[in-house]
Amino acid sequence: MKALLNSLFVTVFVFSFLGQKEPLKIDDFRDSLVLYTDVGFSTAPFQISYPYPTGFSKIQYKNNFRTIIGIGFAYKWLSFRIGLPLQDRIKSDVLYGKTKQLNFNADYSFKKYYIDLEFRSLVGYAIKDAYKWDSTLSSETPNKILPNASALNFGLNGYYFHNKQFKMPALIGRRSHYNGEVRSLSLRLSLNVFGIDNDHVSFTPIPLQLQNNSITRISRLESFEIGLIPGYVYVNRIKNWQFSGIMGVGGVIQAKYYSHDGISRGFLGLAPRFDVHLAGGYSCKSFFVFVLTDFDNKSLAFY
Repeated sequence: MKALLNSLFVTVFVFSFLGQKEPLKIDDFRDSLVLYTDVGFSTAPFQISYPYPTGFSKIQYKNNFRTIIGIGFAYKWLSFRIGLPLQDRIKSDVLYGKTKQLNFNADYSFKKYYIDLEFRSLVGYAIKDAYKWDSTLSSETPNKILPNASALNFGLNGYYFHNKQFKMPALIGRRSHYNGEVRSLSLRLSLNVFGIDNDHVSFTPIPLQLQNNSITRISRLESFEIGLIPGYVYVNRIKNWQFSGIMGVGGVIQAKYYSHDGISRGFLGLAPRFDVHLAGGYSCKSFFVFVLTDFDNKSLAFY
């Protein structure tokens, strides 16, 4: 069985005021008041894979996320941002239900190091295309709404960049940008706690459950993991256009468990991890416009 949690965050607008330039390959505006706003979204679908005897091998769970509007400022070492969700959700409430979402992010950069803290909680999911095995549904209302299904993720990540000219704040374009090409090896120390819970009700629909196999009756999955992800960083700037990326592949040690029918079982295991950050945009001395994407895949496997 495998549960996948994916996240995607897009920042589309950042605004700043003129500041002083520093040497090397970064123009830093830390001595000026920088105001910025962003528009983005974070989605966290997951899936459960298992060779069910009915012919189905994968059940997909989707959340109904909202667009987030963020407003913040940065000055010297101080940075503050507040994010507010828009009233309407991206998808239909009838088809995907209403997801309640809470996000918190904080980060800090010092010399060759960058620390990122993230907490995310979502409540309310829908099983996609559940009408294929649930006779109470139809092709017009194909999804099964699970209002109490939830997903939680807490992540603490520390990065080390071998090249001292690489700085993460300049990659995301919040208050600084590069003025040339920079390459660097990177190493990410990743600590995560994540899981899914359906309030003591099995995630697998009754028609697909096997009474002699407890995995098909799981109501909760959770994992604590720690690992290392080596990677490579590339940043370049051509005229006023900057583009960059971080790519990494590594592994983690997991302490994981699942619950079913009031019984919990735990295991130790290994899992692969990928680290992908892409960013690009236009910047000058008076404003920044950047687009950022962050892919974070997590998996749990029980055999």
